[in-house]
Amino acid sequence: MGTIRFIAVLMLAIVAAYVAAFANGRAIVPIAAWIAPVLMLRVTRSLPPILGFVVALAVMTPAWIFAWSDAFRLHGLMVYLSALVMTAFTLLPYLADRLLNPRLPRLAAMFVFPTALVAGEWCFTLISPLGSWGASAYTQTDFSWLLQSAAFGGMWTISFLIGWFAGALNSAWELRAQRRLALVPLGAFASVFLLAIGAGAWRLSQPNSEGNAPLAMAIPQVANMQNFSLDYAPPIRAYMFAQTDALAHHGAQLVVWPEDALAIVAADEEGFINQARELAARDRTAIALSYTMRFTPLSLRYENKSVLISAAGAIAWRISKTFPVPGAEERNMKPGDGQIGAATLPLGLVQGATAFDLDHRAMMRQVGQSTALVLAPSDDWPAVADLHARMMRMRAVEYGVPILKPTLNGASVAYDGFGANVAVPAQALRVTMPVGAAPTLYPRIGDLFAWLCAAALGVLGLISALPKRPLVITPQPVAAE
Repeated sequence: MGTIRFIAVLMLAIVAAYVAAFANGRAIVPIAAWIAPVLMLRVTRSLPPILGFVVALAVMTPAWIFAWSDAFRLHGLMVYLSALVMTAFTLLPYLADRLLNPRLPRLAAMFVFPTALVAGEWCFTLISPLGSWGASAYTQTDFSWLLQSAAFGGMWTISFLIGWFAGALNSAWELRAQRRLALVPLGAFASVFLLAIGAGAWRLSQPNSEGNAPLAMAIPQVANMQNFSLDYAPPIRAYMFAQTDALAHHGAQLVVWPEDALAIVAADEEGFINQARELAARDRTAIALSYTMRFTPLSLRYENKSVLISAAGAIAWRISKTFPVPGAEERNMKPGDGQIGAATLPLGLVQGATAFDLDHRAMMRQVGQSTALVLAPSDDWPAVADLHARMMRMRAVEYGVPILKPTLNGASVAYDGFGANVAVPAQALRVTMPVGAAPTLYPRIGDLFAWLCAAALGVLGLISALPKRPLVITPQPVAAE
């Protein structure tokens, strides 16, 4: 490769990295998630495999730092180590494409990148303590027709389309000398894409609820880590019970608190819960508490707990957060048993867990097809407020269930089973919430689409490994005259 061409490719890599910085993470521009892979795939296909990987790693690592360091609250050396490791992992689909592409037929080669992208993101959800954070599909939740395809095959269908767009466009570019043939990958992608959004439009035309229920979210007046302090617990406790009482008097059938609303010492926990039970019974309103239960006043060890109390004052569920957020929570929190809450209330079957637990497939798979409402209390921070709301919207569509997400230090949102936003953040929010399931295919087949992508990638790898046989032309005997 000549110097001038290498410089041109390097400049393209820098542009791709700049676009990628806004493709995911703290500052999502949805169209960037489609453009960045197209450009970076062009870069890696234009260079030898190892050189392309090194160039991509060099330019994409700063982009990862911009997009994710605040989201993961990293500091010092951990910022750069995490950036290198995570960027290298996200570049593996590009490396797979570069290694397999030259040994495959042009039209088959365009499927290496999308299948590798889905397989990589799926594997990440299985091994990472962060669950499904970082998946490219979350960037597209603003497009309601496209979003509905998650109801059929999970968010993997959207990730596949993003990857296929990049593969199809690059294959068309490489076939540009044969114009008719170059239109084949573009036409194939366009046909499936239109089918996907058409199916989404059809789903959105279906009835969207079994009825409405008056619900509410009560948000503490203290946040920014002060909610963990026992010194602030008495005023927060008084405020939250007063707010809950007021919301009940305004007709709320269920009042839900955000994760980590306040800190309680273990010795005071039963008295705290009994106070809530008395309030629920008096107001005839169900209450979903979420709080930090410190083992002793001086100990940093705690449980992240949620308790649902029925309108009769009975404890309907008592659960603890299972997946701690890496960092301080991981060091200090005692994990739960991996079960989400489930109870039948007058509005139907209500299930719940902290939003971060529901970011993990093992937890969300426990949501039933007859679930009327999922509660997802959360404690976020500014850099993840938008992204975490998007993730809950994806969960609502995948499972066809309304999700209520009261949030401390972030965006409190409510979505129906089609991902429509039915609430606006507020300090004490009353919302008439559509309840009832809108059954989807995804919970029945699980991650089958991701499995198929992984299998297809394996088949493409086997095909690429087959020796290329030279074309042998056998001379034909000349007939005697």
